[in-house]
Amino acid sequence: MGMDAFKESAARINNLIRLYNLREGAPPDTEYPKVWLTQPLKRKGAEGEVVSEEKLKGMLKEYYRLRGWSD
Repeated sequence: MGMDAFKESAARINNLIRLYNLREGAPPDTEYPKVWLTQPLKRKGAEGEVVSEEKLKGMLKEYYRLRGWSD
């Protein structure tokens, strides 16, 4: 399996997981662990930065757009 086929399979799996969760009534991705919004990041290049809920929602909206999903 080449890399393109692998990426296509991974995208299909992600789409199926999302569809399954939506069908089963799983809560949408709008509630985040408080630690995500209060503790500074530790990753090099973003050390000390705290991501606001507004910024996180914007990132999620962009992710959905890139995946071809609606939010």
